[in-house]
Amino acid sequence: MNIKIFGERNTATIALLSMLRVNSKSFFYPGSIPEHFPNLVERNIFYRTIDSSSVEKKEKLIDNFFLDKSPLYWWKHSSTNFDIDDTYKGIHFIFTVRNPKSWLISLFKNPYHILVPKPKNLIDFSKMNWKILKRENLNDNFYTPIKLYEEKLKSYINLIKQLEKNNLSYSIIKFEDFVNNQNVIFNNLRQFLKLPNKSFV
Repeated sequence: MNIKIFGERNTATIALLSMLRVNSKSFFYPGSIPEHFPNLVERNIFYRTIDSSSVEKKEKLIDNFFLDKSPLYWWKHSSTNFDIDDTYKGIHFIFTVRNPKSWLISLFKNPYHILVPKPKNLIDFSKMNWKILKRENLNDNFYTPIKLYEEKLKSYINLIKQLEKNNLSYSIIKFEDFVNNQNVIFNNLRQFLKLPNKSFV
Protein backbone atom coordinates (compact mmCIF):
# COMPACT_ATOMS: atom_id res chain seq x y z
CA MET A 1 0.00 0.00 0.00
CA ASN A 2 1.02 3.62 -0.46
CA ILE A 3 1.50 5.57 2.76
CA LYS A 4 0.60 9.11 3.83
CA ILE A 5 1.87 10.39 7.18
CA PHE A 6 0.29 13.29 9.07
CA GLY A 7 1.54 14.56 12.41
CA GLU A 8 2.20 17.82 14.21
CA ARG A 9 5.73 19.19 14.60
CA ASN A 10 7.92 17.22 17.02
CA THR A 11 5.93 13.98 16.86
CA ALA A 12 8.64 11.90 15.09
CA THR A 13 7.31 12.17 11.54
CA ILE A 14 10.85 12.34 10.10
CA ALA A 15 12.15 9.48 12.23
CA LEU A 16 9.15 7.29 11.44
CA LEU A 17 9.43 7.93 7.70
CA SER A 18 13.16 7.20 7.77
CA MET A 19 12.62 3.93 9.62
CA LEU A 20 9.90 2.77 7.25
CA ARG A 21 11.94 3.67 4.17
CA VAL A 22 14.88 1.63 5.40
CA ASN A 23 12.65 -1.33 6.16
CA SER A 24 10.31 -1.44 3.15
CA LYS A 25 9.82 -0.55 -0.49
CA SER A 26 6.59 1.36 0.08
CA PHE A 27 5.77 4.61 -1.66
CA PHE A 28 5.39 7.51 0.76
CA TYR A 29 3.52 10.60 -0.37
CA PRO A 30 5.75 13.65 0.19
CA GLY A 31 4.86 15.94 3.07
CA SER A 32 7.71 18.43 3.18
CA ILE A 33 9.91 20.40 0.80
CA PRO A 34 12.82 17.90 1.07
CA GLU A 35 10.41 15.05 0.31
CA HIS A 36 8.99 16.89 -2.70
CA PHE A 37 12.54 17.57 -3.93
CA PRO A 38 14.60 14.45 -3.13
CA ASN A 39 17.14 15.61 -5.74
CA LEU A 40 19.53 17.91 -3.87
CA VAL A 41 20.18 20.10 -6.91
CA GLU A 42 16.47 20.71 -7.49
CA ARG A 43 15.93 21.29 -3.77
CA ASN A 44 18.71 23.87 -3.62
CA ILE A 45 17.27 25.64 -6.66
CA PHE A 46 13.88 25.80 -4.92
CA TYR A 47 15.37 27.15 -1.71
CA ARG A 48 17.31 29.79 -3.63
CA THR A 49 14.07 30.99 -5.23
CA ILE A 50 12.53 31.58 -1.79
CA ASP A 51 15.66 32.94 -0.12
CA SER A 52 14.67 36.07 1.71
CA SER A 53 15.60 38.05 4.79
CA SER A 54 11.95 37.91 5.83
CA VAL A 55 10.96 34.65 7.49
CA GLU A 56 7.29 35.42 6.98
CA LYS A 57 7.79 36.04 3.27
CA LYS A 58 9.69 32.79 2.90
CA GLU A 59 6.96 30.85 4.68
CA LYS A 60 4.33 32.42 2.42
CA LEU A 61 6.24 31.23 -0.62
CA ILE A 62 6.34 27.70 0.81
CA ASP A 63 2.60 28.02 1.51
CA ASN A 64 2.08 28.86 -2.16
CA PHE A 65 3.98 25.73 -3.17
CA PHE A 66 1.49 23.55 -1.28
CA LEU A 67 -1.54 25.62 -2.28
CA ASP A 68 -2.58 23.64 -5.36
CA LYS A 69 -1.57 20.20 -4.08
CA SER A 70 -4.06 17.42 -3.42
CA PRO A 71 -4.32 16.31 0.25
CA LEU A 72 -2.00 13.35 -0.34
CA TYR A 73 0.74 15.85 -1.19
CA TRP A 74 -0.08 18.34 1.57
CA TRP A 75 2.40 19.44 4.19
CA LYS A 76 2.65 16.63 6.74
CA HIS A 77 1.88 19.04 9.62
CA SER A 78 -1.38 20.19 8.02
CA SER A 79 -4.74 19.62 9.59
CA THR A 80 -6.60 16.84 7.82
CA ASN A 81 -9.76 18.76 7.03
CA PHE A 82 -10.64 17.17 3.71
CA ASP A 83 -13.18 14.67 2.39
CA ILE A 84 -12.47 11.06 1.52
CA ASP A 85 -13.58 9.48 -1.77
CA ASP A 86 -12.71 6.45 -3.90
CA THR A 87 -9.36 7.92 -4.95
CA TYR A 88 -8.00 7.12 -1.47
CA LYS A 89 -8.47 3.36 -1.77
CA GLY A 90 -5.21 1.48 -1.39
CA ILE A 91 -3.68 4.20 0.78
CA HIS A 92 -2.78 3.69 4.41
CA PHE A 93 -2.85 6.81 6.57
CA ILE A 94 -0.55 7.14 9.58
CA PHE A 95 -1.13 9.74 12.29
CA THR A 96 1.64 10.54 14.78
CA VAL A 97 0.64 11.89 18.18
CA ARG A 98 2.38 12.81 21.43
CA ASN A 99 1.53 13.56 25.04
CA PRO A 100 0.42 17.23 24.95
CA LYS A 101 2.70 18.39 27.80
CA SER A 102 5.69 16.65 26.28
CA TRP A 103 4.79 18.09 22.89
CA LEU A 104 4.50 21.64 24.29
CA ILE A 105 7.93 21.43 25.90
CA SER A 106 9.40 20.09 22.66
CA LEU A 107 7.79 22.85 20.59
CA PHE A 108 9.17 25.42 23.04
CA LYS A 109 12.66 24.00 22.49
CA ASN A 110 12.19 23.54 18.73
CA PRO A 111 9.58 26.04 17.48
CA TYR A 112 9.62 25.11 13.81
CA HIS A 113 8.13 27.67 11.43
CA ILE A 114 7.40 30.23 14.13
CA LEU A 115 6.31 33.59 12.70
CA VAL A 116 6.27 35.71 15.87
CA PRO A 117 8.91 36.36 18.54
CA LYS A 118 9.32 33.40 20.87
CA PRO A 119 8.65 34.09 24.59
CA LYS A 120 11.61 33.43 26.87
CA ASN A 121 9.94 30.95 29.20
CA LEU A 122 7.59 28.00 28.86
CA ILE A 123 4.70 29.58 30.75
CA ASP A 124 4.59 32.64 28.50
CA PHE A 125 5.11 30.40 25.48
CA SER A 126 2.06 28.33 26.42
CA LYS A 127 -0.07 31.51 26.46
CA MET A 128 1.30 33.10 23.31
CA ASN A 129 -0.61 33.67 20.08
CA TRP A 130 1.03 31.33 17.59
CA LYS A 131 0.50 32.66 14.09
CA ILE A 132 -0.35 29.78 11.83
CA LEU A 133 0.89 29.09 8.32
CA LYS A 134 -1.60 28.98 5.48
CA ARG A 135 -0.61 25.41 4.66
CA GLU A 136 -1.85 24.30 8.09
CA ASN A 137 -5.39 24.63 6.70
CA LEU A 138 -7.04 26.02 9.81
CA ASN A 139 -9.72 28.68 10.14
CA ASP A 140 -8.16 31.16 12.55
CA ASN A 141 -4.90 33.05 12.20
CA PHE A 142 -3.74 32.67 15.80
CA TYR A 143 -3.88 29.87 18.36
CA THR A 144 -2.15 29.13 21.62
CA PRO A 145 0.23 26.21 21.01
CA ILE A 146 -1.97 23.70 22.83
CA LYS A 147 -5.08 24.94 21.03
CA LEU A 148 -3.21 24.51 17.75
CA TYR A 149 -2.39 20.92 18.70
CA GLU A 150 -5.99 20.33 19.75
CA GLU A 151 -7.27 21.53 16.37
CA LYS A 152 -4.89 19.19 14.58
CA LEU A 153 -6.05 16.24 16.70
CA LYS A 154 -9.69 17.10 16.00
CA SER A 155 -8.96 17.07 12.29
CA TYR A 156 -7.31 13.63 12.59
CA ILE A 157 -10.37 12.30 14.41
CA ASN A 158 -12.68 13.66 11.71
CA LEU A 159 -10.61 12.05 8.97
CA ILE A 160 -10.40 8.76 10.89
CA LYS A 161 -14.20 8.66 11.11
CA GLN A 162 -14.36 9.03 7.33
CA LEU A 163 -11.73 6.32 6.82
CA GLU A 164 -13.67 3.92 9.04
CA LYS A 165 -16.91 4.72 7.25
CA ASN A 166 -15.25 3.90 3.92
CA ASN A 167 -13.45 0.80 5.24
CA LEU A 168 -10.04 2.35 4.66
CA SER A 169 -7.01 1.63 6.82
CA TYR A 170 -5.10 3.86 9.20
CA SER A 171 -2.69 3.66 12.13
CA ILE A 172 -2.06 5.94 15.08
CA ILE A 173 1.55 6.00 16.24
CA LYS A 174 2.32 7.37 19.67
CA PHE A 175 5.63 9.21 19.86
CA GLU A 176 6.37 7.56 23.21
CA ASP A 177 5.81 4.06 21.79
CA PHE A 178 8.01 4.81 18.80
CA VAL A 179 10.85 6.02 21.02
CA ASN A 180 10.48 2.98 23.26
CA ASN A 181 10.56 0.30 20.56
CA GLN A 182 10.71 0.99 16.83
CA ASN A 183 10.73 -2.73 16.01
CA VAL A 184 7.28 -3.17 17.55
CA ILE A 185 5.97 -0.18 15.57
CA PHE A 186 7.40 -1.65 12.38
CA ASN A 187 5.81 -5.05 13.02
CA ASN A 188 2.45 -3.38 13.67
CA LEU A 189 2.71 -1.60 10.33
CA ARG A 190 4.20 -4.52 8.39
CA GLN A 191 0.87 -5.62 6.89
CA PHE A 192 0.44 -2.22 5.22
CA LEU A 193 3.94 -2.00 3.73
CA LYS A 194 5.26 -3.07 0.35
CA LEU A 195 8.02 -5.70 0.62
CA PRO A 196 8.77 -5.15 4.32
CA ASN A 197 12.17 -6.39 5.48
CA LYS A 198 12.24 -9.81 7.07
CA SER A 199 14.82 -8.57 9.56
CA PHE A 200 14.24 -5.17 11.12
CA VAL A 201 16.93 -2.54 10.63
